[in-house]
Amino acid sequence: MILILSGVNGLGIVKANSIKVFVALLFTICAFGIFTIENKIDWMYGINLAIGSSIGGWVTSRWSFDKSEKIMRYILCVIICFLAIRLWMI
Repeated sequence: MILILSGVNGLGIVKANSIKVFVALLFTICAFGIFTIENKIDWMYGINLAIGSSIGGWVTSRWSFDKSEKIMRYILCVIICFLAIRLWMI
């Protein structure tokens, strides 16, 4: 999603990421409602995941705020390549 928003539409990585996070929030709220109604949530795992994601998001947003667009683009490419290789090897 970030590739399309930043590459094709010409948005910066920070703005593209904020749009991506907003879209993820919308479908997460819908999924949370469905799983809550069906009583399919393991609350202990969910709370731990939420805390870890919140802390990680806060730390990386503070860290990336001072970095340039070029550095962030390079880091994003390295992470994508690493994850693609890892998924390919599994």
